[in-house]
Formats: sequence, structure tokens, C-alpha cells
Amino acid sequence: TVLNVRSDLAPSGQASILSHATNSVFGEIEKLGFSRETYMHAKNITGSIVKMVDQKPELSQIISGLGLSSDRLVDHSVAVSAISVMIGRVLNWQKDTTIEKLGLGGILHDIGKKELSKELLSKPRIDWSHDEITEYETHPHRGMQILQSLDLIPDDVISIVYEHHENAFGQGFPRKLREVRMNPLAKVVSLANAFVNLTLASVNVTKPKSAKEAIHHLENIQGRPYNREAFLALKSIVERDESSLTKKTKKGAA
Repeated sequence: TVLNVRSDLAPSGQASILSHATNSVFGEIEKLGFSRETYMHAKNITGSIVKMVDQKPELSQIISGLGLSSDRLVDHSVAVSAISVMIGRVLNWQKDTTIEKLGLGGILHDIGKKELSKELLSKPRIDWSHDEITEYETHPHRGMQILQSLDLIPDDVISIVYEHHENAFGQGFPRKLREVRMNPLAKVVSLANAFVNLTLASVNVTKPKSAKEAIHHLENIQGRPYNREAFLALKSIVERDESSLTKKTKKGAA
């Protein structure tokens, strides 16, 4: 089943509804732990995210529907899920199961953060002590352990959660994997995660970058430490958005 989100709603409205639904699932996880039921709820939301993405909305429309939740982690997770699915579609990954795993990994990638202290998560990263950095960097491993507690989670989804902070240069955490050793789906989600970290407001980002600025930052400031094909796919999505916006502006001015 898929969460029933009206397809005639604007993408921003659909994204907002999906964010609220995800908020409920995360609330269940906090109160009751990760269970078969919460996993099925997350799968239903993933199905709706894939359905929304397949309507080919502009990335900016989806992002504008987020940022409204009281839980920034929820908005972040929905955005990472949607962008991962978008990248998968541009890469022409045909299997529905693969696209679902991408979306589900995006929704659940930060599940390990639920066990970190709220004080740490609400504190800007620049102010963290060495011990706090070490604590934060445990969340991918903890997320993997949470998912492994159920025997029905696909291995690819578990790998996404464990590897979403790794990068192609081997400078990520927790294992400093180089690209050749990363799960192919995790390569996409790690890029989507980095992109959303730049474009969605958070305790560390008071002035989010535009999608175009984020692509420039990833490419020229960070040196593009992500899978080349996934990055070019994301860049093409952003350029498509920019082109569409320019056409609308010209049409409005005519």
C-alpha cells in the first residue's frame, strides 16, 4: 500500500503531507522502538515519495514544502529520500525494488540519531567537543544495528544507513570507505544527504544555499567527493529546474 496523497496537490503540499506522516513514524520509533509496523509505515511513505517524484516536479517545489515541521530531522529525511529517488530515476535505474530501497534508505538513514542526546543535536557543530564529535559519528553504526534488529530489512537499506556519511575520497565515517567499497545505493544517498545539508535550514545552516549554490559548493569547494555519475545526475536535475524557472520568468515578463 501507499500513503494516500492526492496527486492533484502541488508538489510542495504533497511534500508537507509526507513530512507530517514521517513525523508520526519517527514518533512511533521514539515511543515504541523500531518494529515491523513502523517499518511498514516507512515503506508506505516511501511509495508515496516515489509516486510524487514520478510526476516530475521541480526540486525547488519539493524543498519549499519542507522546513515546516517542528522536527528538522523529519524534513531532512524526506528531502534526502525524494532527491535520492530523483537521482536514481535520472541514472535510469529501472527496477522498482531498487528505487524503493533508495527512497527507504533516505527516509531511515538518520534513524541512529534518535539515540543521540537532543542537547547535542541542537548544538551547532562548530561548538562540539572532541567527545561530542565521537558520539555523533556513532549514529550510522547505531542505525545499522537498529535495522538489523528486524529480519525483514533489505541489506541494501542497511548499507545505506551505515554508509551515508562515507564518500568517494575515503574521508567519511564511520569506516573511511573509498568509493570502490561503498554500496552503489549508498553512493547516491550520501550525495543527497550532503546536498540537503546545504539547502535545508538546520542548526548548522541558518542561511541555506540555493540548489545551484549547493552544486557549486560540492563541486568547487569540496572537490566533488561523491560518485561521478550520481553527481552529474543531481547537477542535471538542478539545471533542469533553473531552465524551467528562467522560462517561467520570461513568460511572466512577456
